[in-house]
Amino acid sequence: MDISKKSYTYPILNENNDNYINSKFDVEFTYLEDINNINLSFKINLENKELEELILKGYAEYVIHLECPKTMYRTILTSKFSKIIKGSIPFFKLNDKIEIVAFIVCKKNIESFTSIDLNEDYQGIKFDLLKGNILAYKDLPSLKINKPETMLENNESFFKIIKKVKDEQLVDIQLDLDYIQIGLNKNNYNLYTKFKNNLNFRSIINNIIIFPALVYIFEELKQEDCNKEDYYDKKWYIGIKKNYDKFGIDIEDEIKSTKSSFQLAQEIMEYPISESLLKLEELFENNEEIE
Repeated sequence: MDISKKSYTYPILNENNDNYINSKFDVEFTYLEDINNINLSFKINLENKELEELILKGYAEYVIHLECPKTMYRTILTSKFSKIIKGSIPFFKLNDKIEIVAFIVCKKNIESFTSIDLNEDYQGIKFDLLKGNILAYKDLPSLKINKPETMLENNESFFKIIKKVKDEQLVDIQLDLDYIQIGLNKNNYNLYTKFKNNLNFRSIINNIIIFPALVYIFEELKQEDCNKEDYYDKKWYIGIKKNYDKFGIDIEDEIKSTKSSFQLAQEIMEYPISESLLKLEELFENNEEIE
């Protein structure tokens, strides 16, 4: 988010201009990654008496704007008084990097603002500020995202979604091919192709189509009369086995374990139900904001 080239009719505290003298707005951040989230912590250093008074009186607040250019995910973290701001973002909402800008923003209209630290060009001038006006900003370094590996890193390595000849609602699944083949009728297939490459809907599509297919696959492999050797040379079985191997897990032990097929499918997809519900919440909130 580049706001450095924008012009303003009032002074803004930023290290790249001289609107203020002997004032400072700086932000440091740290982060920790767990299996599902990136956890961020921001420490704010503000050195300006008048801006601090606005914050303490509730006329302004600290805002951290976070944006992922590739997924178009945006969010903000805010603080009314504390100079420590913390927040977490699920990895599935991110790709490649996060761009970060810290702000001080007006929460209310402010009349006749001035500061003893304003540049002499502004001395003697008072400014009427509006709710939402930016009072200070700091561009922070972009944060490179190192998403942790998951067992099912790329669904297209294991699954092929095809359009069925018969126009029936029933979804077909075949395991005796190199790829797990899932057949959809014409209408469902067209809807699938419409949404499959949209990052906003990918987790939901996976939950609707891939997740139940995996439950079926594990259920089949768990059957006592299943001849698993028939699948050993299939690319989908080899791929899933390799993904288990990366985590030091024996696929045969997992299949023979007391874990249900439903549990195994959740684990290999990194708990897709939670991911989909979070995505639905995000889409709903964004839609509410638009309306």
